[in-house]
Amino acid sequence: MIDLQVFTSCNSKKWRCEICPSQDFQNPTNALRHEASVDHIRQIRRRDTVSFEPTAEPHTDRDRDTTFDPTGPSLPSRQRPIDAALSYATEEGPSSLSEVPFFGELCAELQQAMSKADQFMSQTHLQAVHGPAIEGDDAEQIYDNWGGFLAADEVDSRLNALAERKDHLCDPLTGDDSLVNGDVQHAPDFGMHLDFATFQKAMNSGPDYIDMDIVDEQSWTPWKNKESTIGDLYSACDLERIIEDELANPLTRPFIYTYSEDSGDILEEARQASKWLREVDPNAGGPMARSGDGKDYFVNEVALATLDRFGRIGPVLIRRWFTHNKELVAQVSPLLVHADNLGYVLDERSSALTLDIPLSMFFLNTLDLCNGAIRQQYGLPDPAGLISVLYDDDPYAPLNRWHLPQLNPWRELAKGKRVLSLPLWLYCDDTSGNTSKKWNKHNSILLTLAGLPRKLAQLLYNIHFVATSNVASPLEMMEYLVEKLKKARHNGIQVWDCMLREDVLVVPWVLAFLGDNPMASEFASHIGMSGRCFCRICKAHSGHADAHERLDNFLKPGEPRSGSQTKRDLEEQLERALGGAPSGINELASISGLKDKYLLHFIDLIQVTANEVREELQRTGPRPGKSKADMVKDALQELRGLWPENIFNPTLMIPNFDPNQDSPFEALYVILLGVVKYFWHDAVACQMAEGKELLKARLTTVNVAGLDIHPLRATTLVQYAGSLVGCDFRAIL
Repeated sequence: MIDLQVFTSCNSKKWRCEICPSQDFQNPTNALRHEASVDHIRQIRRRDTVSFEPTAEPHTDRDRDTTFDPTGPSLPSRQRPIDAALSYATEEGPSSLSEVPFFGELCAELQQAMSKADQFMSQTHLQAVHGPAIEGDDAEQIYDNWGGFLAADEVDSRLNALAERKDHLCDPLTGDDSLVNGDVQHAPDFGMHLDFATFQKAMNSGPDYIDMDIVDEQSWTPWKNKESTIGDLYSACDLERIIEDELANPLTRPFIYTYSEDSGDILEEARQASKWLREVDPNAGGPMARSGDGKDYFVNEVALATLDRFGRIGPVLIRRWFTHNKELVAQVSPLLVHADNLGYVLDERSSALTLDIPLSMFFLNTLDLCNGAIRQQYGLPDPAGLISVLYDDDPYAPLNRWHLPQLNPWRELAKGKRVLSLPLWLYCDDTSGNTSKKWNKHNSILLTLAGLPRKLAQLLYNIHFVATSNVASPLEMMEYLVEKLKKARHNGIQVWDCMLREDVLVVPWVLAFLGDNPMASEFASHIGMSGRCFCRICKAHSGHADAHERLDNFLKPGEPRSGSQTKRDLEEQLERALGGAPSGINELASISGLKDKYLLHFIDLIQVTANEVREELQRTGPRPGKSKADMVKDALQELRGLWPENIFNPTLMIPNFDPNQDSPFEALYVILLGVVKYFWHDAVACQMAEGKELLKARLTTVNVAGLDIHPLRATTLVQYAGSLVGCDFRAIL
C-alpha cells in the first residue's frame, strides 16, 4: 500500500516520492517497488528521526495563530508543513523554526518526548523505526510508521474536528478531560498529556494500572446501553452520528439523492415512488432549494417567478420541490391578488390550477418581497399580510384564512444553511447472536438511506445497526429511535456535507418499514395473519360463513387501515381495561384485528392490580358511598397516572409514518413461501410413483432460456418438494 505520508498522487494514477531525490511521477506498480527499496527505507528513517533544537521558547495554546493556513504561500509549493519544518531544520539551522507557525512548539514537544522515549527505549534495547525490515536490522527491532516526525503533520488535519467533537474524550491514564472543556492540547498528543513517568509506570504495571472509573465506561464504544419504559435493556447507536458519517463520507455522499424524482411511468427507485414524490409532508420530503444566485426558496412561502415561456410573471405559493430530467422543479399554486391589494388569495378548489416551474424561473423569494421598494415595483402586497384561501365555487362563500406563517420555520432554524431531506428504510428482524447453529435470539433494528440507489442500498457497507437486544422487544427498542426522529423532525441534524463542502441541516424521516410479515404486523399493532382480520393494511376478514364470500372478500381490497384509526382503537381497548375489565380487550382485539404487544405489558399490570384490589375488598369491604367497581376503577386510574403519557406502540408516534400503509408487501413469504410452496407440495404429494417420474421428465425438458435461471433440477424439485427454498419456488413459478 502506497504511504501517503511521503507520496503525492496525480489523479490517483501517478505517484511521486517527496523525500527521495530525482523522483518523477510513476505508475502504482513502480511506486510500490520504489517504496520497498532499501534506499527509500533508509532515506525515510533518516527523515523520520531527525533531531530539532529550537531556540525559541514554545508558544502556549492561547498564543497560537489559529488562522494559520498550512497550504499558504509562506511554504514552498507541493510541500506539507512538516516537510517545510524539516527542510528549514536541516538546511538553514534550528533558528528558522520560529518562522514556521505552530511547528516551533510542535518540535519542542516532540523533542522532549523523543528524548524521554529514547532513554526508555535504550534501556529495553527497543528503538522503533520506520518499516519494513531491511538487511542489518536487529532481530528484536520494533517498527512504527506513525511514531516519528513524518506522521506529525497527519495530526493537524484532525485537530479542529477533535475540538468540535462533544464526546467525552479524556486521558485514560490521568483522567484529564480538558479537551471537553475546550482546552485543546498540542496536536501531536491528540489532547492527551504525554506524562512519560505515568506512561512508564503503566507499561510496567499493565492494564490493571489504568483507573477505568475515571473514564465513562461507555465513552469508547458507539453502542450505548438504554433501558426501555418496561425496564428491559438494549444497546443503541447514535442516530445523529450515523447520519453525520454518511453525509461526510465521500464514497457514499455523491450517490445520496435528497430530492424525489418525477420519472413519469418509470418506477425503479424509491425516490420515484408517490410516497416521497406526492404524499409526504413537503417540509420533510424537500423543504427548500437554492438557486444559482444563492437565494433560498422554501415550501409554503410566497415567491415571484416566470410562469410560462411567454415571460409572464406572477406570485406563487411553493408547494414542494422535486427533480425532473435532472433539474430541480417546484410544484406551485398561482396566487391571486386581493382587489384592494391587501393580500393574496390562494385557490384550493378541486379545479384549481397547479404548475411545475423549474428553479431557474424563480427570481424573487419571500425575503425579497418584504422589501417595500420591490413590492411597489411589481404592484404586489406584503407577503406578511393575510393570505385568504378559496375552497368553494360559490362566489358568495366566505374566504378562509391561511394557517401557516409567512416564513417557513426551517428558514429560521437553518440560519442560512441548506435544508436537505433524508428518507430512511427501517428494518427489523430476529437473528441469532451465536456463530454456531445454536439459536440465540437477538432482535435488531437496522436502517439504510432510501436516497441511495437500490443496487447500493443493500450493500453491507450502507446498512447500519441502530439497536439490538436479546431481552427487549423490537417495540421497546423503538422508543429510542422514535424519540430521535421526533427531535430531528422539529430541529433537524446539522452535519458537514462533503459534496457541497458546507454545513447543512438534514431532516431524517422514515420512508417505509421493511421486514417479514410477522414483524410488520407487530410494528403495526396487528393481531397477525392467523387472526380473523388477517391483513395489516386493510380491514379484510374471514368472518363469512359461506366459502364463496370468504374467497371474494379475500381477493378484493378492504377498507384501508390507518395509524390514526389504529391508535383510536387501542385507546378504546385501554379504556375498557381501566374500566375494570382487562379481559374484555380480547373481544375488541378480535373484532378490530389489533393487538399491541407493547400495550399488553401495561394491560397485564392492570389485570394484576385489579385482582389485588378485588381480593382486598373481599376482606375489608368497600368504603361507605363507594361500590367495589368504583374503587377498582379509582385504583386503576391511580395506576395509570404513574405511567408515561404514551403507553402505545411507539411507531405510531413517528412523524410522517403510518405503520399500516408504509410496510411494503413481502413477495417472498406471501407468494413464493406461501401460495407457491403449498401448491407445489400438494401437487407433488398427489402424484403416484409413475406420475412423479413423468413430472421429472417434463421438468427436465423445460427451456429456461431468457429466464436468467439455471436448468431445472427435476429430481430435487420433486423428491424434496417439502424442503425447497425461495429460489426453487421462483423457478417453479
